[in-house]
Amino acid sequence: METPRKRRKKIIEDPQPSEDPVEDEKTESALQSDETPKEPKSLLKKKTKSKKPKPILQQVKSRKSATKIINEYHTFTKQLEQIKRDEQETGQSEELASKRKEIEKKMNQNGGIHTYQEASTFDYQFRKYSTDKWIVETMKQAEMVPEGKKKLKVLDVGSLANNFKKYPWMEVKAIDINPQDPSVEKMDFFDLDLDRFDGAFEVVILSLVINFVGDPLQRGRMLLHCNRLLQKNGHLFIVTPLACLNNSRYLNEEIFMEVMISLGFEKITSKNSKKLAFFSFRKMESVTSMQRSFHKDIVRPGSQRNNFCIVLLKDKETQ
Repeated sequence: METPRKRRKKIIEDPQPSEDPVEDEKTESALQSDETPKEPKSLLKKKTKSKKPKPILQQVKSRKSATKIINEYHTFTKQLEQIKRDEQETGQSEELASKRKEIEKKMNQNGGIHTYQEASTFDYQFRKYSTDKWIVETMKQAEMVPEGKKKLKVLDVGSLANNFKKYPWMEVKAIDINPQDPSVEKMDFFDLDLDRFDGAFEVVILSLVINFVGDPLQRGRMLLHCNRLLQKNGHLFIVTPLACLNNSRYLNEEIFMEVMISLGFEKITSKNSKKLAFFSFRKMESVTSMQRSFHKDIVRPGSQRNNFCIVLLKDKETQ
């Protein structure tokens, strides 16, 4: 008895012309490629989809997609910081816990901090002017490069890949909450032991870092901590998106300068590129507590403004 399998093998070895010329072409093509014709899709069993949703990692394929990922991550971070402040003021609740869970879910679906950093690295290559290059050039112009075997003690915050390790005249302590290079220490800036590192550095670098911090009060604390970490006459480099200063509802460059002066810094130099603002400051005096407050006050009304601001409070003052 001729089985279906034998019959099929016979057809392939000695194909009979069909009434359908298209099917004849398919059979001939299969013979030429030493493959058997595939079963019609209608006869194949459909695979059942898993009911459990999987995180969808965004692929960084263009600068536009990189910008989208970066902006969304900053938005999620700010939303989580707001929930944290709400919990401190009103206590924990099911509503706030639910909001936190939903935001964290969206962050994970976008790939979390790993994808955010990939997007940041991808976007970096398109900048016409390197932030690292500007910082090094400014150091050289200020004659900060030490002579002989002495090295400049540098704290690079949010380092990611430790771009300053290639300079032999720098002794760099590079930190990041999610390092991408073995030479970068996994650490949150706010976990630094201020007693241990009091006046330990000649340079502190905050390159696209202060805008990453979601809480305006934490931004102020970060700048205050920088004063303590620096030696007298030490230098603080800040690079931030230009929009943080020229399109913020609560902050402009004039107020930013007042903030820095109140923190014991004087501006040495600054420049703007199309999208970034670059600043170099020198520490003139030690400041451990604030004598003046900077609140979240509107300086530029308008629906198209962003909400970036820096908050500093005097001692014993609560927000």
